[in-house]
Amino acid sequence: MSRVSRKKFWEALKKEPEKEHSIFDNFNKPITSKEWLRGYKKWVEDHTLSSSLDQYEAIEKISKFRKKRRKKC
Repeated sequence: MSRVSRKKFWEALKKEPEKEHSIFDNFNKPITSKEWLRGYKKWVEDHTLSSSLDQYEAIEKISKFRKKRRKKC
């Protein structure tokens, strides 16, 4: 746990909490299954490899055969 000075601690306690929290607004209205599915499909598109798997395998093979430098003692 981090240490906080007494002065800063009391100042933080005296402040009134913020009334609006945008994070909690998301939970006020539930998401329909159609909206969830649309978001999921968009996420899959964004996280799917855009090139063919053969190209990624070729890149991986090249990186395996690179010479590694020796550590100097």
